[in-house]
Amino acid sequence: MQFKMGLLAVGITVGLAINGISTVHAAKWYERNVSYQTQKKHNKLTYKLAFFENVADNDTESQYYVLGWYDSKGKIHQKKIWSAFTNYSEYVDPNLKIPYVVMSPDGDAYYIHRPPYTMYNQPAVEGTVSAKE
Repeated sequence: MQFKMGLLAVGITVGLAINGISTVHAAKWYERNVSYQTQKKHNKLTYKLAFFENVADNDTESQYYVLGWYDSKGKIHQKKIWSAFTNYSEYVDPNLKIPYVVMSPDGDAYYIHRPPYTMYNQPAVEGTVSAKE
């Protein structure tokens, strides 16, 4: 019951996060701050993230991306995302062990969970230099 109670607030937050479109129905299938394993237990549309890459072009109004994910058989699927028409949210979590994407049941929204590309103020590297190349 605690899982479902937390989802309503998340559904409303997600609705605000993706271009102001109301996704209160998301409360039944999506929770933001959970691991891949927990999300997968509650939603069959949760997949391991393969990549989320910016596509370079000369459009100054919108951004284009390619989203890739692994299905249950390990096959990679991909979808082109255009920021002007596709609802997506990207959540960066430095403690995330497995990056993943959650798709809405209607296929109209994507919630991408990934670790940061760069972390600053990382612990100092320790060890000794054994050889120089």
